[in-house]
Amino acid sequence: YQVIVPENEPIGSTIVTVAAADSDEGPNGMVRFSISGGNVNKEFQVHPVTGAVTILKPLDYDTIHEYKLNITATDLGFKSHHTKAMLTVILTDINDNAPTFNQSTYQAFIAENSPPKTFVYNVSAQDIDSPKNAIIQYSIVGGSGKDVFTIEMKTGAIYSKAKFDFEERSSYTLDILAVNPDSPMYGSTKVIVYITGVNEYYPHFVQPVFHFDVSESAEVGTSVGMIQATDQDAGDDGKVYYLLVGSSNDRGFSISPESGIISVSRRLDRETQNRVVLTVMAKNSGGIRGNDTDEAQIIISIQDGNDPPEFVEEMYDVEISEGVSIGTKVISVQAMDKDVRPQNNQFSYSIISGNKGKAFKVDPQTGMIETTLQLDRESTSYYKLILGAIDTGSPPETGTTEVRITVMDVNDNGPIFDPPNVVGYVTENEPSNTSVMKLSAKDPDLPPNGAPFTYRLVGGKHRDLVMIEPNSGIV
Repeated sequence: YQVIVPENEPIGSTIVTVAAADSDEGPNGMVRFSISGGNVNKEFQVHPVTGAVTILKPLDYDTIHEYKLNITATDLGFKSHHTKAMLTVILTDINDNAPTFNQSTYQAFIAENSPPKTFVYNVSAQDIDSPKNAIIQYSIVGGSGKDVFTIEMKTGAIYSKAKFDFEERSSYTLDILAVNPDSPMYGSTKVIVYITGVNEYYPHFVQPVFHFDVSESAEVGTSVGMIQATDQDAGDDGKVYYLLVGSSNDRGFSISPESGIISVSRRLDRETQNRVVLTVMAKNSGGIRGNDTDEAQIIISIQDGNDPPEFVEEMYDVEISEGVSIGTKVISVQAMDKDVRPQNNQFSYSIISGNKGKAFKVDPQTGMIETTLQLDRESTSYYKLILGAIDTGSPPETGTTEVRITVMDVNDNGPIFDPPNVVGYVTENEPSNTSVMKLSAKDPDLPPNGAPFTYRLVGGKHRDLVMIEPNSGIV
């Protein structure tokens, strides 16, 4: 037997009736039918008496195209006999599966300025129906790019219909349908087409020369100003980077590559250089390929800051006698201030430290140092004064120097015996020139104003009985 059945035949439908003849009489001639093979998933059944074969489960051509069923006819005799027949069930396909895409969204890219008819992307759908029912046709049915892209109906290849400008628009969407002709079956997907930028413009400074002012007292890292260049490209192609050119890198300033902010990179000195000219370049990322850069000048005027006064000498040495009178001039110090502004270059002198006992004073205007006390070398023999020149800026700055004053000795102290009272003993009958004692004296003055000493007898009722050695003090 052979029967052709559509895959969508309803459950319970009779697809064929088999028959068998038995010439015996009675039970020996009664025939019963059964499916003895090929009905693995029990899609079919046969009526045991009538032989009608019916459908028990849904059929699917896309899963199984053909069934081969063994139908057995058996009599009801005590010793039954049977026979078999092969039933071939051939399914015919119907269009019951829609085309499907393996992604709900696809991404595609096309460079700006590409000519029309440039290939963009190829979408592809699948249909598991038989070939006659799996014919697929593609179309663009919506999306922002419906009018500027086209798709080949049979292949799904997408092409551009226009030239694109990344700076105007960077992406489009396409709603794609895959349909079976003359059928309601369809599948859909979305394609996002990104327009990629091309570096078609180069950076250009907004002005050829930039002018800035900065104080010479500005700290390292202080921002001076910001330069700017523009690039009409969008995205990364329009990003501008800045760099100083050549010797401009060693002029005391630096530039932020991305922001264009100029900053102080070392201490400035207007008195050495009051104007700096820098050359700056604007470029896109990557290497320099030719005329794809722009240059400008940066002119920075260094304004006067408040520098501290500077003494002519870093250190002064002077000697003065301890015997000079109060008000004696010791030495004159001198400082200079190179600042331009009057409020910054006016200064006065003062003693900052080292003035023990306030023995000295300095004239605030002239820098002349004078004594204010009677000096005593024996008390203080050396002074180390720190003098400052303090300007009138805001805040004020101070320059310093060191003045070393050595106090010279004068003979302003007499010798004194040490100890002051001495008792000597001598035995009677000792001969002349017998040593009785040795005298000792001291003097805080320095030689030759102090030791060595000369001894002599100046009085006493027994002075005729003794004599004293002038140099040694031996009695």
